[in-house]
Amino acid sequence: MLNEEKELIFTLDDERHIRELLEYNLENEGFRVKSFETAEAFFKELKTEIPDLILLDIMLNDANGMDICKKLRTTNFPKHMSIIMLTAKNEEMDRILGLEIGADDYITKPFSIRELITRIKVQLRKNRTEVDQIKTELKIRDIEIFVDKYEVYVAGAQVDVTPKEFDLLLLLARNSGKVLTREYIISQVWGYEFIGETSRTIDVHIRKLRRLIGDDGENYIETIRGIGYKMRDEKDPLPAEKKTGKLKKKLKKNRKQQLDEVEIIDIEENFDLEPVIEEPKIEEPPKANETPAPKPEKENKIEAETPVEIKKPEAPAEKNEPKGWRGWLIKMLTKE
Repeated sequence: MLNEEKELIFTLDDERHIRELLEYNLENEGFRVKSFETAEAFFKELKTEIPDLILLDIMLNDANGMDICKKLRTTNFPKHMSIIMLTAKNEEMDRILGLEIGADDYITKPFSIRELITRIKVQLRKNRTEVDQIKTELKIRDIEIFVDKYEVYVAGAQVDVTPKEFDLLLLLARNSGKVLTREYIISQVWGYEFIGETSRTIDVHIRKLRRLIGDDGENYIETIRGIGYKMRDEKDPLPAEKKTGKLKKKLKKNRKQQLDEVEIIDIEENFDLEPVIEEPKIEEPPKANETPAPKPEKENKIEAETPVEIKKPEAPAEKNEPKGWRGWLIKMLTKE
């Protein structure tokens, strides 16, 4: 149990005496140490155990330390895992390049073992602070993912997943609610140097994941056609809920139309109602003991007379009397 609590350090160096020197001094400081001569053995061990810190030599027989550092930083390895580069190169450009591609520190050979151990402790102290801020447990509905243990539980039962399936599920869970393209998934889970059919590789792993977590109806992992995949978060409606929501909206719309029609009919029927005639109020005569209240005097208001417009009589229309001898003859005959 005490051994499990010790922080783990990987050393990758092709020089045997350097590996032995590091292993001896680091174990005396209370660290667990695993040493590797080749990059192949190093990456093979990374699939089973993740170290807290890596001491990485740049000049290796089977690989370049810069490329290894870049791969560790651009794939789905924990970002809080520190990398200290060890190299015989003392040029400024090499140090700058190493730090830019993701190394946390850079020490040139030959180095002081005391200085190296001090720098290692500084980086591990920084790691502990960052780890406290990173979620080691993710939960999405019935799925629970324990990052530090590489374990997945569905509805309380543990599910056996391969390292790639775990990395893929973890990537989707950490980006729940976001659409991830196939290219992004490949780069994060398989690495940029992946050679193969991208779509088929991802689709096969997604299909296996769905079968393992019992996701037959895309309740967890949603396919975004032509783009990639998305892990549904707590706010995303399930496929069945989407259909129900559409049906409710349709029924609500139909109901509103029916209510609008009824209201229009009621308004039209109100126009056929007979007008209400108010009965005149009859003033009660004053009682014997009561004196009638004096009537208010009429105000003598002099209204301004409106000037009357006098219209001139229209002139009678002229008769169309015949002229000449015919007119004279008609006058003589009608004169009598």
